[in-house]
Amino acid sequence: MNIGIIPFDADPGHVMHRWRYDVLIRNLPGSGHTAQYWAENGKYDAVIIPIALRNERILERLHAAGVPLIGDSVDDVLTFPYSNYLLPGRIYYRLKLSLVEGQFRRLGKMIGKCERMVVGSSALLRKFTELNKNSSVVTDAITDDILAFRAAYEQKKPCRIAWFGNASSLHGFRAMGRALDELAGEGGYELVLITSAAPQGRYLGKVPRTVGEFIGGQKLPCRFVDWDYDTLLAETAKCDIGIVPVDCGGAFYRAKPAGRALLMMGMGLPVVASPVESHLEVIKEGVTGYIARSPQDWAQAIRRLGASAEIRKTVGLEAAGFVRDNFSEKIFTRKYLEVIDSL
Repeated sequence: MNIGIIPFDADPGHVMHRWRYDVLIRNLPGSGHTAQYWAENGKYDAVIIPIALRNERILERLHAAGVPLIGDSVDDVLTFPYSNYLLPGRIYYRLKLSLVEGQFRRLGKMIGKCERMVVGSSALLRKFTELNKNSSVVTDAITDDILAFRAAYEQKKPCRIAWFGNASSLHGFRAMGRALDELAGEGGYELVLITSAAPQGRYLGKVPRTVGEFIGGQKLPCRFVDWDYDTLLAETAKCDIGIVPVDCGGAFYRAKPAGRALLMMGMGLPVVASPVESHLEVIKEGVTGYIARSPQDWAQAIRRLGASAEIRKTVGLEAAGFVRDNFSEKIFTRKYLEVIDSL
């Protein structure tokens, strides 16, 4: 089969391309199939299409023409994503998305018209299966360029704590309570924030709306690293500990895949993460990382890792081996191939 893949974004370097679609284009030919990015005049036996309203018309057209469709979504597109906004913002976007645009209803119809659905987490699988019984979980690949990095496991100060994400994900730090302040009082730590300076919810969002606002409220020394893909990998690998705090009160964030944790684990960083379902599935407590259920857990896990390069190395190497065995390009392609072969 020749598979057409509709791009997720106009930016060819977008991580959805790097960690999903580029992987298929590179690796599917070894399975007897081919894959390429969709072109209007192309001839395809099936098409992979990201579930987004911008793809609604093309999905309708391909569906009407009888082309088998594989819907792809790593986020919970059926859940309101602006829980971190102020009340006026939440009201505005609920009215806009639900009543004016009918976004969730229209996306639900798109999901139902696909022959198969591929989602990024078990939490998403349960929800999407209600609309499409032929749904499967395929988490992003941890690609070869990521696995080529390896943490250094040096015992020096400051102990560098890596975090990356967009400005909206900064609200996940609420899960840590005063843990960062406690660590600041003890000294010897630096929080490295790899993100964009762009605001999230400039007028209607809650503070912090930018990384600058976040840093301004911290006692712990922070270093902002402006996001680009190569910098993300290089700067993360230089750190000693990776953290993935998540606002577990927001349904949109609870359903997120474990991609951020897996990337850092694949580099051999010991990771401390919030207890969302996707993290619980990949982190074995004290073996491949740590799950922090309270501010005390956060502080204790970071202290323990910061105090011992040997513990960091033991946990980090175990995590890296787990990721290679379960989330490599080869494993990702094999799982996606099962979906393609089921058409």
